[in-house]
Amino acid sequence: MKNPTRLGYSFAGWTGTGLDRADTNVTVDAGTKGALTFTATWKALPKAKASVSLKVAPKAKGKKNATHATVTVSTVRGYAKAGGKVKLTATGKVVKRVKGVKRVKGVKRTVTVTRSRTATVKNGTVKMKLPSGLAKGAWKVKASFAGDGQHRPGDSKTVKLTRK
Repeated sequence: MKNPTRLGYSFAGWTGTGLDRADTNVTVDAGTKGALTFTATWKALPKAKASVSLKVAPKAKGKKNATHATVTVSTVRGYAKAGGKVKLTATGKVVKRVKGVKRVKGVKRTVTVTRSRTATVKNGTVKMKLPSGLAKGAWKVKASFAGDGQHRPGDSKTVKLTRK
């Protein structure tokens, strides 16, 4: 019999009529009569390492800044395409008025701000909006994949983004 395939699993053999244990090489002789029953048995593959990539889309025509990013989780041969939650985090040092701090002419207050947004990866990829509230300044953007039934969690490399 032809051995089947299943994403995320390796074929462990056939069990059933006339077999004492799982066997990957089963032949049914021509002319065999009667009811035969065979069941495929499987062994789950270990979770694959998630390789996460992040690409910030160039700014759209008429827009001052980029608004979207694409997150891709690579698929390892023999595994289903990744699916699950991804978090996009932007961290930046921006000039901001700090409550309770008196303004001093010519002195700028720089603070570190973090903004994030989540989305769901389907078939290994998702196009998502950048986190809202990104002020003028330099930002570092990173994508974190939470993992799924076949892929371990993973993070993308950090991408630099400048808001005008």
